[in-house]
Amino acid sequence: MRIVEVVRRALLELGHVSDEELAGYVQDAFGIRTHPRLVSAVRRSMKEQEKARSARRRRAECRP
Repeated sequence: MRIVEVVRRALLELGHVSDEELAGYVQDAFGIRTHPRLVSAVRRSMKEQEKARSARRRRAECRP
């Protein structure tokens, strides 16, 4: 399973937690050891992807 999917599932399960807590949960729940900095980078990437999707939706709604 890709780390992005693991982090996404962990965030759905835990909600808003620190990167350290999320990395610990990923280790316990999925057996995947990851550094909190990687978790932070994945979160940033997920936010940027969501912003891009949202912008595309807004542009599509404004088109005649």
